[in-house]
Amino acid sequence: RSFKLSYYNEYKSYLSKMNWSSRALKCVQRLQNTDSCSNFIPLVVENKMSGMIHEDNIDYFKQSEYFDVDNSSVEFVETLITPAQKTEALHNFFSKLKDEGKCLNTLNGWRNETYSVFRDGFMSSLLFDVERAAVPILGCKSYGVHLNGYSIVDGTYKIWVGIRGRHKPKFPGMYDNIVAGGVSSGFKGLGSLG
Repeated sequence: RSFKLSYYNEYKSYLSKMNWSSRALKCVQRLQNTDSCSNFIPLVVENKMSGMIHEDNIDYFKQSEYFDVDNSSVEFVETLITPAQKTEALHNFFSKLKDEGKCLNTLNGWRNETYSVFRDGFMSSLLFDVERAAVPILGCKSYGVHLNGYSIVDGTYKIWVGIRGRHKPKFPGMYDNIVAGGVSSGFKGLGSLG
């Protein structure tokens, strides 16, 4: 215990000499645990990389009528042009995988809730909507909002800590933000908190 406390105090002193942005970046760097991208194939939509699909899932895409797959990319077939067409194709594709019991670690969390995937960042032009549970398979960006709180009691900051419900499909019973959620299709950030 004294070693952990000593390490914590040393690290706290180290961080106190940095500005806020540098401290935040340092914390993010410590938390990153990404694999090499060599095991992933880009999902390309409208000539832009929109996601990264792990090689373990590529055969599902190769066997589908909705995608053209080669060693360098996964793309929608040419007949899927509009966001609505791509959204419907993805719904059919992932529904079939779920019904066949494939990708269950991810698709077991199916919520009948879609996330929007945008071309150039949040609220830019829409590429497609996709079931929330399927976003990790596509490796697309998803967006969320988080609300945390604190109190100052006798000059000491007290952080409020939420605990997730035991019924949640992801991380049940774990510590969490007070209020948080993914930004579903059709919502802006603040609308997701309401």
